[in-house]
Amino acid sequence: MNESQKDKTSKGNLYKDWSAAIEQLFLHARKKDNDRFISALKPPIVRIKFEFPTLKKRIPYPDDYMDEELKEALKIHSLFAEAVKSPELEREQKMRLMLITFFHLLEADAWHVILQHLLRIINGKNNKKNLRNEDLKIKRKRIVILFNESKKKGINLSMQKLYNNICSKNICDLRNAFFHCQYMVRAQGNWLMITKNVFEKIPSSEPEEKEEKVRENKEQMCYSFSEVVKMYENITAFMKALISKRKEVLKVLPKYTRQPHNLHHITSRYLI
Repeated sequence: MNESQKDKTSKGNLYKDWSAAIEQLFLHARKKDNDRFISALKPPIVRIKFEFPTLKKRIPYPDDYMDEELKEALKIHSLFAEAVKSPELEREQKMRLMLITFFHLLEADAWHVILQHLLRIINGKNNKKNLRNEDLKIKRKRIVILFNESKKKGINLSMQKLYNNICSKNICDLRNAFFHCQYMVRAQGNWLMITKNVFEKIPSSEPEEKEEKVRENKEQMCYSFSEVVKMYENITAFMKALISKRKEVLKVLPKYTRQPHNLHHITSRYLI
């Protein structure tokens, strides 16, 4: 088996793992409350129309805005995918493009909202304010709490381990460093070093000295090219699997169904 075949097999296995984890998550939520399960995948929205300065008509908000947002996220992936594969592009350029794509997909609000609602259903909790517009670290904190609560109830979700592969504490720190340009790519793109805390000012040990000394922070973080590739492939497999599995569930619903009571009536026949 050549490298290209190995790469395709690896990506195929990732997609299967994410698909199985999403199916398990859907199954537990559906068994707990089928109606709320559907509403979690497609929350009802208020009909809104936008006015654009160059148009004379008002354009309605899309019926399935979550689907539109998830697809927009994948369009960024498609935009850079060919460049990432190109043998002509240097590693350090590939690393930057993969990180731009990874964090764009990671920060997409839609999947965080879906995951939060599904976990709250599984844990028998009512929906509170969702994670839309929240900081990534807050999203992660609340999702991890919900995963741990389900585990305490004896519900072991394979999604929990996979989730940590795309949204760990270190990855949140990497996100901040990357978008604040607090990093360096070194060794022809083989390593990315976070520079935020590389040097830290400390008071001088000698009172008479006015100048401050600096010391190297031993906790600085580095990411290898292969680690970035794994993150990139994981988030891509997850987003594609989520869009596909969500579509399978929602395809039985009328295109313009918005209200929860309509969803309840329809889904009870198909999904129990």
